[in-house]
Amino acid sequence: MVKEATTNRASNGEHTLVLPITEEHYASIIDDPKRLRSEWLEPMYIDCPELFPPGFDKGYEMGGHYTSKRQNIKIRRITLRDGTKYQIRPAFVLPMMVARTEDVADGLLLRKWDVPYWVLVRLFGRNVSFWYRLEISIGRNSIVGTTVKTVPMPEHLLADEKHEKCCGKKIYIATTVAEGVFLGAEVSLSASKEDLQRAYGVFKAEAEAVEPEYAPKTVVRPAASM
Repeated sequence: MVKEATTNRASNGEHTLVLPITEEHYASIIDDPKRLRSEWLEPMYIDCPELFPPGFDKGYEMGGHYTSKRQNIKIRRITLRDGTKYQIRPAFVLPMMVARTEDVADGLLLRKWDVPYWVLVRLFGRNVSFWYRLEISIGRNSIVGTTVKTVPMPEHLLADEKHEKCCGKKIYIATTVAEGVFLGAEVSLSASKEDLQRAYGVFKAEAEAVEPEYAPKTVVRPAASM
């Protein structure tokens, strides 16, 4: 059974469906609803049904479109049989149309080695605030919601805190793992019961968003934890 796809929701109630496609192919079909269906939506649903929301297979209607002023590309809309509306964003542009993915990929890669924002500005342009907001926004995605799709939630979990430093201060990363996959990784400013409960609570909330009645059978913590 396909679980609910992870989609963004705009303030106007319209959801966003994000699908991969090359920019060249997208440009050639965006003005032709029939080709958009036959060359993109339908084949993508057959290959990756987990990317689509429940009810997509029951049918949908093509809606209108709008042009993004930031990226100057057209974005199509569809409406499912239950009335839910989706705008379809190609994966080569980022949320809120802030940039093309390929234009910022190298800059975000350099942040893995703590390259300062001002260096990114020197190399790739924009400004410090742009790169800071872009990096911070990566953490908004649900780890569970984007990982668990067509498989059941795991019955057994491993939980542990990893020690790291941030701005010279010791912090803890509350990690939740199952079957070799990270399902939770949230920063805790201390090892106090309250802070760790808050950090592990992020995984709990994301898991319940996928499966409301979810409760693992066991949660194992290494003996040498902490």
